[in-house]
Amino acid sequence: HDQSSAKCTRRLAKKRLAKKQRAEAERDGEEDQPPCWPFNVLPPAACPRSGGRLSGRRARKKEGQLSSMIRCVLAMLPDDAFGPAHEDERRAGSDRIRIVDFAGGSGHLALPLALLLPKCEVVIVDLKERSLDVAKERAALCGLLASESNLKTFRGSITKYNSPFDIGLALHACGEATDLVLRACGEVKAAFITASCCVGKLQIAGLNPYLYQANNDNAPTIQYPQS
Repeated sequence: HDQSSAKCTRRLAKKRLAKKQRAEAERDGEEDQPPCWPFNVLPPAACPRSGGRLSGRRARKKEGQLSSMIRCVLAMLPDDAFGPAHEDERRAGSDRIRIVDFAGGSGHLALPLALLLPKCEVVIVDLKERSLDVAKERAALCGLLASESNLKTFRGSITKYNSPFDIGLALHACGEATDLVLRACGEVKAAFITASCCVGKLQIAGLNPYLYQANNDNAPTIQYPQS
């Protein structure tokens, strides 16, 4: 019995070592791969790897997600939304197309959009002050903190953002946040692009489709899940 147990222990140790070696090899391989568009042409501070401090497979996955969202946004814009912004266009902020990145955090999505679309206004909406501070630090490194910059931030919940906008974005907005974004876009008749996230860990009440597990409540905000 002791010999059998020892063999089993050695076998498990070998499997763990092999798994660790595979993970390290994959991580090293991911690091060697060049970033995808648009992160291969943007300042480092606007990229997940350097500015966002991500690495390996996680950085590659994030770049792919962001690239897909950015391409969708570009496909929705009219031709005159592209190109450099002239002085009079920078001053006429109310005439700009406004893109709102709800639950935008530290600017993974908003920063590239603001750099690629100087004629548009990009707003990051997030509850966390620290995340917005990081976004501002990254924006400063990209030259986007001038008084007439096209990148803005709003600290508060999705339901508290009351300014009109043209396109609403939500990439992995957790819990019921994606539904709140859909409703906010519907109220102002804005276009939207969303990629929903989790709704919290399942509990006993998880069989109830009308209860968001993130906060155990739903009625005050969303009457039924949409995303």
